[in-house]
This record gives sequence, C-alpha cells and structure tokens, in this order.
Amino acid sequence: MSELIQQQIKDFLPQESLVFLLCFLCIKFIIKKMRFKYYAINIENIKKSAAISLVFAIFCGTILNPVIVQIICRFNIIIGSMSTIFVYAVIFIIEVFPVILAIKFNRENLYSIGITGKNFLKSISIAFISYSMYFVFAIMIRHKFDYINIDYSFLNLWMFIYFIIVGLTEEIIFRGYVQTRLIKCIGISRGVVITAFIFCFSHIPQRMICANFNFTNALASSIILLPTALFLGYLFFKTRNIITSTIFHALFNFLVNVI
Repeated sequence: MSELIQQQIKDFLPQESLVFLLCFLCIKFIIKKMRFKYYAINIENIKKSAAISLVFAIFCGTILNPVIVQIICRFNIIIGSMSTIFVYAVIFIIEVFPVILAIKFNRENLYSIGITGKNFLKSISIAFISYSMYFVFAIMIRHKFDYINIDYSFLNLWMFIYFIIVGLTEEIIFRGYVQTRLIKCIGISRGVVITAFIFCFSHIPQRMICANFNFTNALASSIILLPTALFLGYLFFKTRNIITSTIFHALFNFLVNVI
C-alpha cells in the first residue's frame, strides 16, 4: 500500500468520519423538526427486486464504469468539458433507463427510486443545509480550507454540470434503486450500510484504470469514501427524494475536485 494511501487512512478517514458524524447529528434534529411526509413504496416481490438491483449495481461498478473511464482516457476527453458532459449524458441514459424499465416491468412506482415532487423544497433545503454543515465542520476539524479559491470560468461551470450528471446517475442506481430495496428486504441499518459498501467498492475498477492503482491501493482509497456513502444513504432514506443526495453528492465532488 502506498504511503499516501496509508496517510489518508490514518489521518483523513478518522477526521472525515467525525465531520459526517457531526453532520448526521445536526441533520437528524433538523429533519425531525421539518416533519417530512412519507408515502407507500410499491414493491411486490421484494426479494426479486433486491436481487435485480444488486445485479445492476455490480454491472455498473465492475463493467460499465471501467468502460466509461477507458473511453474518456482513450479519446483524451477533458473532465468538465462540453464533450464530457455529452458523454456522461449519454451514459446517464444508458445506465438509468434499464432501471426505469425494471421498475416499470415489476409494476413499481418512480417514488420507489426517489423520483418524486413530494417534499421537494424541504429536500432541497436539507441538501444545502447538509452541505453547509459539512463545509463548516471540515474547516473546523481538518483545517483543510485555509483559503477558498474558486475560478468562475466556463470550465468550472461544465465541471459542476458534470458532477450533477454523475451524482444523479449514481444516486438513482445506488441510493434510489439498490438501497430502497435492500432496506425493504433486510432492514434499514443493514440496507444503508451494505449499499454504502457496494458504492465504495464500485469505485475500485475506476481507480485501477484511471489512477493506475494496484488492487490494494484502489481498495483502500475506495474505503475512504465510506463516511460519505453512509451519509448520502441517510439523507436519501430520511427525505425519500433523490434530489437531496444528488445535490449533496454533486456539491461534495465539486468541493473536493475544484475548490
């Protein structure tokens, strides 16, 4: 394992876990006060639906995502450029459309993957409040952001749009599709935790191809995503709206990669 990855696990992971723990405690209180309304999720054969969702997650993580990375690297597509957005818009359709077909074929509703207008404004509010809290707690605990330098250029605008597309795709597949069905099948805590691990492990091929990590380094660097994945799972479970976790996901990626 490289020294950089070891240092991240030793220093970054405990600090990041503490940041998200504080966010969780604050948001838990706020969501309780906002009183979200929950509606019935129509899933008839839950074991079958949960199994199908796992197949989708494994396929996207171990096969489709590495192919996407290879395409981007091979054609020298600049991340955040207009061409990247076009590629990921197509990939979004390729990845999400089968999920929509699956839920329609199983006579499930779009609400079962978080696509809904219910609690819409509350969900958006929670997303931005959560992100603001994360930002503040990260500064307090990690002292990473001694200064903020945002280049208001078209590149960063494309980057943000790119992160929204990527975030929406991953949130629909992992939180909306997989997590919802695992929770129905095996319970809330196990459903959220298992989905979080699946989400983390899905990044291993990406790191091996794009960052040239060996398997050990790729695994270790993916585990670092666990606090983020758990928090995203909690946000989605409490709001039942894909917009919440998508906004936080996009802003988080933008923070890490651009600011």
